[in-house]
Amino acid sequence: MRVLITGAGGFIGRTLTSVLLQAGALTNAAGISETIEELLLLDTHLPPASDPRVRHLQADIDAPDTLKKIAAWKPHSVFHLAAVLTSAAEQDPARAGGECFGAGGIDRRHPRERCSAAPDLSKFDRGLRRVIA
Repeated sequence: MRVLITGAGGFIGRTLTSVLLQAGALTNAAGISETIEELLLLDTHLPPASDPRVRHLQADIDAPDTLKKIAAWKPHSVFHLAAVLTSAAEQDPARAGGECFGAGGIDRRHPRERCSAAPDLSKFDRGLRRVIA
């Protein structure tokens, strides 16, 4: 199983990465445990990792090529923790809160509305099994 963690450089993302690596598996919707083969960590700042299952994608989630790289990697599960916080949110309040997967990429014009609905995952392979936001 390939697992993507957006916002992986933050406190929750780092903690989740550690927990998933230690557990080594996730339980799917059918209740079957699946081995985590790879973790793709996405954030603008990422801590170093020595585990061979970890891949880094140090990028802004709304950069034009970022979603293409994620889609090419074909994650099975996504933990969507990316957010714009602190001073960046103060400078641009429309960016505050969670980032949203939109049909054309990230849509920051209406972040609350986009996040409250299921994300558009049409760019991803049919192998994507779940998004946890």
